[in-house]
Amino acid sequence: MRMQRDCSSILLISMPFAGVEIPSIQLALLESYLKERDVEIETRHLYLKAADFYGLKNYNTLIHPPNDSYTSQMVFSKYVFPDYWEKNIERFKEYYNRISKEQTFEEYVKKTDNFYNFVISNIDWGRYDIIGFTLNYGQFLPSLAVAKKIKEFYPNKKIVFGGSRTTGELGINTLKIFPYVDFVVSGEGEEALYRLSIQSANYDQIPNLIYRKDGEIVFNNTTSQMNLNLLPIPLYDDFYKELNSVSAILKEYFSYQGRLPVEISRGCWWNKCTFCNLNIQYKGYREKDVDRIVEEIDFLSDKYEILSFHIVSNILLLKNMGVLCKKLMELGKDFSFFAETRAGRLKSFDYALLKKAGFNVIQTGIESFSSSYLKKMNKGVGVIDNIAALKFCMENGITNEYNLIVDYPNEELIDFEETRRNVELIEDYIDPPNLCNLRVLYGSPIYCNRERFGIKELDFFEIDKIMFPREILEKGISFVYSFKVKEKS
Repeated sequence: MRMQRDCSSILLISMPFAGVEIPSIQLALLESYLKERDVEIETRHLYLKAADFYGLKNYNTLIHPPNDSYTSQMVFSKYVFPDYWEKNIERFKEYYNRISKEQTFEEYVKKTDNFYNFVISNIDWGRYDIIGFTLNYGQFLPSLAVAKKIKEFYPNKKIVFGGSRTTGELGINTLKIFPYVDFVVSGEGEEALYRLSIQSANYDQIPNLIYRKDGEIVFNNTTSQMNLNLLPIPLYDDFYKELNSVSAILKEYFSYQGRLPVEISRGCWWNKCTFCNLNIQYKGYREKDVDRIVEEIDFLSDKYEILSFHIVSNILLLKNMGVLCKKLMELGKDFSFFAETRAGRLKSFDYALLKKAGFNVIQTGIESFSSSYLKKMNKGVGVIDNIAALKFCMENGITNEYNLIVDYPNEELIDFEETRRNVELIEDYIDPPNLCNLRVLYGSPIYCNRERFGIKELDFFEIDKIMFPREILEKGISFVYSFKVKEKS
């Protein structure tokens, strides 16, 4: 392909601690969008390499319950805040020993050193004009660590961050705190990254871009939305290239557990749950046309010889769900899908159709079996809706992976009692839940309206107090908070 001469060459990276069973759809979508416009781009799914360096079992232990990917990134503080690390290494060690018995802290640090040094020394950074990092829950410190070192070697390279972890004020504060990050894309990144790749681009005209100008931080906030039907099909070639370079055990793991992500919508048509911040980077709700969804799944299945897919959208289609299922069935392939949905809207026959189409695992936003609790969460459903969703899944052979949230800021004893009674009544007919303590997430309605929820004050999360110097936290880069409630009179 002949590339445009007036466009920069781009490298996009997804660092640990992403799950190795699902490629980064962010990289795949951006790559296909930019290649369609003749931009020279490569992507690296470096979380696969990390899993090899740590060992697959160790890596999965670090990122899956009872742990999570957010905690696992803590060792990368060593490269971002080296003086702070040296002074507080015993605190890091003590916390790590509480969450992992698979490998010692010293092994964890050594393997991280080996991975970090491999990344820095084995990528030809000089080839690229723009180096971008996609940041989700547990990728902030690893991305900062590599970006910092790149900037030391190549001060003229443009470093770009994007993803939910750097949305809005988080992105603005990232530029204020870390001078080696040049740009943040807050929101949809396809058009922003393309325009940034045009070397003569006027930054003022780039949507969703946060950048420095005359000593100030500028945010080109926009209400524009991408037409999902016009986006190209995501490219996973670079993921499979990365996969082919790792150990046989990791390849085998993906062959059994791997799923390709597919996007069917952006945003959430409900978007009122008080604890949720999953869609802070999107403005409004949009769906792809059914025919386009089916075309993508069919194409990806053939191209990559895979039948397992992960619907990354936060909710199943509001419209034409039945039509989608029937058209997927007409393809005559033995698909297996994972998807998220809401209770209350789908009936028993809908779940039967989902099962026939290959939706074997669903995560329903249950959260509670207490009617007053659900009202506090503004879920828009009742207890009977939640029970029905789980019952219909079990009757149709669909595994339902759902959460029950506890420790809500305005919870009462009656909420616990109602949930306990309902669980005792239905426990033989439902899948067991995952229990989750509430965390106040940046941008969620609780975060934005603390007074209404009886929150006295927010506090930095325990692991954040270990990973980050206090003065950095106080500048506003935390994604998750603990909280103290007001005493009731």
